[in-house]
Amino acid sequence: MPETMREFDQGRPKICALDLDGTLLDYDGDFSQTDFGPVLKGMIEELREMEAAGVKIVVWTCRNDTPELRAHLRELGVPFHYINGHPWPGGEGCKKLLADSYVDDRNIEFTGVPTGLAKRVLKFKPYWAYDPLGS
Repeated sequence: MPETMREFDQGRPKICALDLDGTLLDYDGDFSQTDFGPVLKGMIEELREMEAAGVKIVVWTCRNDTPELRAHLRELGVPFHYINGHPWPGGEGCKKLLADSYVDDRNIEFTGVPTGLAKRVLKFKPYWAYDPLGS
């Protein structure tokens, strides 16, 4: 088991953990294990570019890894390598998937400076929760 990130990084490809609902697939806030939205415009091209560069794409989602989910992604032509895991070891007993990047619609970027973080968290909404027409 690797003890440092340097050890983790040795001999493995770059890994991108990509959220499903609201990031890879369109999402309106309703959640179901069996209903899936369409892929967001332009996402497949971006994933193909990452894949061509050797990045392993992990769909990192609250949904279960089911045959229906895999079939939906394949039907849409979404390139991915794993769902909710990968073969490169992370922290022992840890549920967080180690990756080089995490892409999520509920993400708040952290730059190493905590000042203002509480305000950003308290007023944060994912992009799909905003009402652009103000209705």
